[in-house]
Amino acid sequence: MTDDIERRLEQRAGRGEPTGADHVWRAARREADVPVPRRNLPAAAAAAAMAAALLIGAVAISTGDGPRDPDIDSGPTHGSAPELVVAQSASSLVRYDDCATVLDDLKEQALERVGPYGLDASVGYYPGYYVQATAERRFDVDSVSAQAKQSETNTQEAGVDEPDVVETDGEHLFDVRGGTLRVTDIGAARVTATVPLHLVDVMGAVLIGDRLVVFANEPLSSPRQGEAKVVVIDVSGRPTVTERLAVDGTLVDVRAVDDQVHLVTVSAPTIEFTYAAGYDDAAEESATAANKERIRASTLADWLPTRTVTDGDGDVVSLRTQLTDCADIRHPKEFAGFDQTTLVTLDLDDLSASGSSSVQASSLLVYGTTDSVYTATTQYEDFAGIEDTTRPASSEPHTDIHRFVLGDDPAYAGSGRVAGFVGDQFGLSEHDGYLRVASTTWEAGAESRVTVLRVDGGELVETGVVDGLGLNEDIQGVRFVGDLGYVVTFRRTDPLYVVDLRDPDAPRLAGKLQVPGYSEYLHPIADGLVLGVGVDGTDSGRLTGAAMSLFDVHDPAAPTRVDLEAFGRDTASKMADDHHAFTWDGDTRTAYVPVGLFAAGHRIEVVRVEDDSLTLIGTVWPSGEGAPGKAAFDRTVIVGDRLLSVSPEGIQVSDLDTLEPIAWVPYS
Repeated sequence: MTDDIERRLEQRAGRGEPTGADHVWRAARREADVPVPRRNLPAAAAAAAMAAALLIGAVAISTGDGPRDPDIDSGPTHGSAPELVVAQSASSLVRYDDCATVLDDLKEQALERVGPYGLDASVGYYPGYYVQATAERRFDVDSVSAQAKQSETNTQEAGVDEPDVVETDGEHLFDVRGGTLRVTDIGAARVTATVPLHLVDVMGAVLIGDRLVVFANEPLSSPRQGEAKVVVIDVSGRPTVTERLAVDGTLVDVRAVDDQVHLVTVSAPTIEFTYAAGYDDAAEESATAANKERIRASTLADWLPTRTVTDGDGDVVSLRTQLTDCADIRHPKEFAGFDQTTLVTLDLDDLSASGSSSVQASSLLVYGTTDSVYTATTQYEDFAGIEDTTRPASSEPHTDIHRFVLGDDPAYAGSGRVAGFVGDQFGLSEHDGYLRVASTTWEAGAESRVTVLRVDGGELVETGVVDGLGLNEDIQGVRFVGDLGYVVTFRRTDPLYVVDLRDPDAPRLAGKLQVPGYSEYLHPIADGLVLGVGVDGTDSGRLTGAAMSLFDVHDPAAPTRVDLEAFGRDTASKMADDHHAFTWDGDTRTAYVPVGLFAAGHRIEVVRVEDDSLTLIGTVWPSGEGAPGKAAFDRTVIVGDRLLSVSPEGIQVSDLDTLEPIAWVPYS
C-alpha cells in the first residue's frame, strides 16, 4: 500500500499536478469515486489522508448507479440512534494532577509509538498549514463621521465577532492583508498610513475600541512548525504597535465576545528525532533505540507550547513561558495524539497575563457562541498496518468536539464525538442547550447526517440523529436557523434538505428540494427566505457558472426555489472557501457578491431581493484615475452613502445608490 501511495504521488508529480495533502486526498477519492470533502486537511497529515482515502476506496467504492437517494418517507433514519455510545466516547476528559503527570503520560504514549523515523504522524493531526476561514463583516452607516451608525458584523452567530482582513470605525478602513496595515480615510478617499507589521500569513483582525488586534500564522518561525502571532495596534491616532504575542504552533481561529478576544491554537512536540540511515533491520532498530532515549530525556519544554510577549519597541516582556498551567491541561481517556489545543483569552492591557486552557488533542475548526467556544477535529485510525487490507473497515473517520466556557480564565467544559467529517464552522450550531452537527461518513458510500448532542455538564451526549442524507454525495453548504437545519449536498443535482430539530430527541427530515447545481453558502435573510450562493448547473450534473438562488422555506415540508440569478458561463464566486466575501444590506435587501472569471479578476455583482424575486441592479468594476484593468475584489463595505469594494490592489469607491464610480484608491 505504501508503494501504491508513492506511485500515485510520482504519477501526479510527473503530470505537473499538485501533490499536497488536499490534492492527493481529492485525487484518491476521485479514483475511488467517493465524494470529496470541502475543506483542506493539514499538510502534515498527507500520508494518513492518502492512506485513508485508498482504504476507503478499497472497501466502499461508490458509482453513479449506487444506492438510490432516499425520499422523505423511507430514506433517512430519524430519532435516537445507535451511535449514542460513539457520541459519548470522547466525553469527560481527564485533568492531569501536576506537571510530572503530564510529562510521564506523554513519554509513555510516545515510547509505545516511536519508530525509526520518529512519531507516527497519523496518530492525531500535527498542525501545519491549515488556516480556518474567518467571518465576513458588513458595515452599514449613515454618514462618514465618528457618530456614524454601523451595523453589526455579519457573522455566523449574533454577538460573536470573527476576524477579517478588513475593518472600519466609520471614518477609516483598516486593511491588514499581506502583513501590512493600510489605513484609508474614507471621506478623503486616500491612504493615510502604511505600517509594515512583519507578518507572513495574516488571518485577519478585530477592532476593539481604539485597538486593532491582528492575527497571523508564521509557519517557519518555530520548531513547532510555526507560531501564532498577535499584534495589538493603537489606532486612536497614528497607528502604533503597543504589544506582540507569539505562541508556539498554529493559529486555528479567533472569536471576540463583549470586547474579549479568544484564540485557538494547536501545537506539536519539538523533539528532534533520528532517522534510520538505511532500510535494513539493524539501521531501523538503532534509530528506534536512539529515539526512545531522546523521549526518555525529554522535558516539558519539548512537549508543551510556550508564549513570548514583546512591547511595541520589541523589548521582551516575557520569554518562552509555558502557555498553560499543567492543572489546566486535560487529556482524553482514549489517546488522541501529541498535539495540544489551547484556548487563549487575551488580556489586551497585558498580553503576558492572558488566561488559557488546553486539551491534549488536535483541532481543525472553531465554532463560537456568546458563552462557549467549540473546537473540532476529524480523527482517523492509526494506519501503521495499512498494508493489511483484510482489516475491518474501522478506519471510518469520526470528529471529536471539545467545549470551552468563555471568561477571563477560559475553562474546558466537556467533549463529545460524532461519526464522519465536519466540513467547516457552519456544520456546528448550538441552540437551547443542544449542539447540532452536520457531518459526512463514507462507511459504505458517502452519506451525510445531522447529529444532536445535549450539552450536559462535562459531556456532549447524543440524543438523536437524522442520517441517509445525500447518498453518494458530499455536503456543499450548511446553515442552522433556530429549530431548522438546511443541508445542501451534490453529485449531479442539488438536494436542499430541511431538517426539523424542534424535538432534539427525535429530529426528522421535514422536506427536500432537488435542483441543478448547488449552493455553497446559505444566508437567511427573512423569516422563511434563504439566499444560496453557489454554482448553477444542468440536469445532467454539468456545472455552468456562479449563481445566486432564492429559496422559500416557509413550509419546511415543501421548500422551493423561487428565483435564480446566474452570473455567466465559467464564472466562480468567492463563497466556496471564503464566506467573508458576502455582504447583505438588510435595509435595502441587497446582496454584494464577488464573482470572477479565470484570469479576469473579480467584479462585485449587486443583487436585490424584491418580493420573491432576484434583480441584478448593477456591477462594480475598477474605474477612475489610476484604476487597473482588473482587480480581485473580495470585500465590500458600506459607509454612509458610499460602497467600498476592496481588493489587494486597492479600493473602488462608488455611490451606494447608483453604483457610479467616485474614486479609485490605489494601495501602491
